[in-house]
Amino acid sequence: MYGIFFIFLIAIIFEVMGTTLLNPALHMGKGKRMVGIGIFFTLSFYLLATVMKTLPIGIVYATWSGVGTVFVILIGMVLFKEKLSKKKGIGLAMTVAGLTMINL
Repeated sequence: MYGIFFIFLIAIIFEVMGTTLLNPALHMGKGKRMVGIGIFFTLSFYLLATVMKTLPIGIVYATWSGVGTVFVILIGMVLFKEKLSKKKGIGLAMTVAGLTMINL
């Protein structure tokens, strides 16, 4: 059973990597970054579909998108120097609380 959670974690990581590459791809040379984005999202969706064979779709999708959102916000703060406003911080906390409730 732990193997499915590992696959799920890798799916989330690939989604976050693809999303993180979107910003530089829009502002700099697109070539290799766009290929990377396509590869990361393809792998993420493939692994996500694999996880959905075992776990409920509602929980899987909510967790995948929510955890991905949290990671992308944190990466945006570190790599792209984005600010964490009070509203964004509250929304982030609500996302984490919601994901916790969904998964309990």
